[in-house]
Amino acid sequence: MDREDWAAAGHHLAEARRLRPYDARVEALAGRLSKEAVARIRKALDQGRVDTAESLLRVAAPAVGDNLQVRELRDIVADIATASAALEHGDARSAGRILHRVKAQLPGAKWVNEAIGLAEKIVTSRDALTAGPLGLISDGYASAARAANPRPTIPATGALSVTPIVYDRMGLDAMNGSRDVLPKQFLIQVDGCGAALATCEGTVTIGPVSSKDRPDVGLMADPAAPTVTIRRVQDDYFIRSERTVKVNGKAMNETLLNNGDKVELSPRCLFKFRVPHAASTTAVLELTGTRLVRGDVKRVVLLDKQLVVGAGPACHVRADEAEEPMILCVRDGRLVCQSSQMVKVGAGTYDPQAGVPMDTPVCVGPMTFRVTEA
Repeated sequence: MDREDWAAAGHHLAEARRLRPYDARVEALAGRLSKEAVARIRKALDQGRVDTAESLLRVAAPAVGDNLQVRELRDIVADIATASAALEHGDARSAGRILHRVKAQLPGAKWVNEAIGLAEKIVTSRDALTAGPLGLISDGYASAARAANPRPTIPATGALSVTPIVYDRMGLDAMNGSRDVLPKQFLIQVDGCGAALATCEGTVTIGPVSSKDRPDVGLMADPAAPTVTIRRVQDDYFIRSERTVKVNGKAMNETLLNNGDKVELSPRCLFKFRVPHAASTTAVLELTGTRLVRGDVKRVVLLDKQLVVGAGPACHVRADEAEEPMILCVRDGRLVCQSSQMVKVGAGTYDPQAGVPMDTPVCVGPMTFRVTEA
């Protein structure tokens, strides 16, 4: 650390922590490295050197642990990567929304203001184009043109390259004729990572499971806690309650939800609202101080067309063992798996026409998951 060789310092400190996890000297050095790394990462982000910030995060995280400051910086870098991915796919509006969040976390970064301005110019220019003659083309011709020139598949992260999907063709008869209809609510269970509840409804009620009017998502909470309604309108989510709830500490009955908002139904019943991926309007509710009836479910996915399963904060369902992100899409009442890795279903193979079957283990690389009824 004295000679600012952060890679070597991180490596040796991580090994020291493994060998002597309770040594006060190790903790003191970890605190020093954390302080130095956080300061330098923030400076790099302020200067627009996201590559340097990424490198320092990789060095520091194993040595100092997943503390709050490191986790916040990792989320900022992930937001920047997601904004970049949105821009690559022509979604300047979503990129601008994410960059506004980054601006609040990096008030001294001038490059963020410049990027927001450029993204807003793209949105304004696109709106102006579609308001002119280009917007007068008939739906029939536009649909034919889109069919002839399809957009690329939405990536799960900014670093994911689109590669052909590989399927195991052995034993196709094991899946022939399977046409499981996707229920309105279902569980995604990832081996070693717990489960998430996914709901396909655009409007969902959330509250105590023992309340008079049973909510769509029942929480193990004080029966006196209010029930809220979350409604998706195009790309936005609104929360409404007949009784006052707190959003980011402010009492209200109805408001627009933004990524990162904290909703408090009662002092022990809270959840955080997140839209992890800019290329998807699927949202996530991360439960705190409460849970569903099933104790291993701490995350509710408000599914809109597709969700991403993989490692990192940009995924809707966390699966840290996943080598690459995987996308689950709702298509014709079924759940369809998209991955660059080989997909296997039970002892047989995956048929993309049939979709993901219920109550059957599905292997995607080293990750195994199953979809069950809630």
